[in-house]
Amino acid sequence: MVKSDRMAGFFIIIAGIYYSWNAFVLPVRADEAFLFLKSIGSSWSTIGPTGLMEYIIQLSTYLEHSSLNLRMPSILFISISALIVFQFTYGLSGRHGAWFSLIIFFVSPPVTYAYMSATSSSLFILFSCIYIYSLYVITNSENVHIKYYIWASLSHIVLISTHFSGIIFIVLPFIYLIFQRKLIYNKAYMITAFLGIIYTAVFSLLHIFGLYELFYKYPLAITDKKIYIYLLLFIVSLPVIYIILIFIKNKKIDNKVYFLFISALFLYAGSILFNIFSTFDIRIMGAFLIPAVILSGYYYEQFGYKILLGIFTTVLVLTSAYTNISKTSELTPRFMENTRQYESIRHSIQDFASFGESIYTYDAGFSSILVYNTFPFIEACTLYDCIGNSGVFVSQNKEDNLSKYFYNVKEVNIYRGMSVDRKKTFKLYFYRVEGLKIPPENKNTGQ
Repeated sequence: MVKSDRMAGFFIIIAGIYYSWNAFVLPVRADEAFLFLKSIGSSWSTIGPTGLMEYIIQLSTYLEHSSLNLRMPSILFISISALIVFQFTYGLSGRHGAWFSLIIFFVSPPVTYAYMSATSSSLFILFSCIYIYSLYVITNSENVHIKYYIWASLSHIVLISTHFSGIIFIVLPFIYLIFQRKLIYNKAYMITAFLGIIYTAVFSLLHIFGLYELFYKYPLAITDKKIYIYLLLFIVSLPVIYIILIFIKNKKIDNKVYFLFISALFLYAGSILFNIFSTFDIRIMGAFLIPAVILSGYYYEQFGYKILLGIFTTVLVLTSAYTNISKTSELTPRFMENTRQYESIRHSIQDFASFGESIYTYDAGFSSILVYNTFPFIEACTLYDCIGNSGVFVSQNKEDNLSKYFYNVKEVNIYRGMSVDRKKTFKLYFYRVEGLKIPPENKNTGQ
C-alpha cells in the first residue's frame, strides 16, 4: 500500500471517529426508532416492511442500548464505501483525482446523513459502490476473474433487498448493452445481468406470499417546503452537473470511463423518475451518485477546472452542514435536542408506568423515539395504531378530551425542559391511561 493510500485510510478513520462522536451525542431520529422497534418485533409491524437493514439492526439489541451502537453499522458501511471510492478513482486517475472524489463523497448531504443514521441509506451506498466497481471491471477487462461476477451478483441481491429503488441497478447492465453490444457475446456478463432479474422475481414472490419483506419503507414525513426539496436535489446533483459540463467542454468520453459516464447519467435520471411515483427521499441519492463522484475526481485529474470543482465542493460542504444541523432541515432530529433530556424524560415516565406498557402520542415518530429511549417499554402507539391497552399518554400540550379515547385518564406529571441554548422552554404532559377506545375496523391499521 502506497503512502497516499495510508493517508486516505487515516483520513477515513478520523472521519469515522468524528461521526461516531456525533452518533453518540445526537438523539435518535424518528425513522431510526421506527427501524429499531420494527427489528425487535415490538412496534409498527403493520406500517411497512423494513428490508435487509432490519436484520442488521437486530445485532445492536445484543449490545448496550445506545444511539452509537444503533448507528455503528452505518458508520462502518460508509467508511468502507469511502475507501472503495478512493481506491477506485486512484486506479483510474491517480492521487489528486482520488482525493477529490473522496472529498466530494464525504461532503455530499446524503452521505453525511447516512454516515450517522441507522437507516438503509448506508447499506445501499456501500453495495452500490461494490456493484459499480465490479461491473466496471467486467466491462473494461478482457480476462475477468470470476470473483467480480460473484460480487456483482451478491450486490444485486443486497440492493434489491435493501431499498425498492435498487431495481434501477438491475436494469443498468441491459442499458449499457445499447452502447456496447459486443457484451451480448460475453456469456458471464449476460448470466450476471439475467441473475439480477431472477433475484428480483424470486424476492418479489417471497414478498407476495409473506415469506420475506422485500421492499423497504418506513413512515417518512416529508416537508411541505417543495422549493427546499428541489434546491437540495439540485445541490446534491452537482457532481452530475460537473461531469456533464466537462463532457460539453471536451465533446468526448474516454473509453476508459465510458461505462461510468453512462452509469452516472442513467442512475441519476432513473432515481428521479422512479421516485416520482413514490415519496421522494433525498437521503437515498448518495448511492446513485457514486459513478458521478468517481468521474469528478477522474476529470479533475485529466482536465483540471479547479475553480469550478472548488465552487461545487464549497456549496456541497455548506449544504451538508445545513441539512444536518439546521432546525428547519428535514434531516434534523425533531422533538428533543440532546440525550440528557431523553434520560430525564425516561426517569419521569418510569416513575408511574409499569414494564411492558405502551407509550401513546398523536405522532408515531414521537412515540417511537420516546419508546426507544425508555428501555423497559416495548410498544409505541398512536390513538389509532396500538396493540397494547394501557400505559402513558405524552403530549406537548395540555389535554382536556382524552376521555373520548380512553376509559380511564389521570394526569400524573408535567415535564419542564429547556433548549440547549437556554433560550426556549417547553412542557410535556404525562397522563396515565387505560382502556384504549379503538374502533375495531381501525385497530392496527394506522388509519
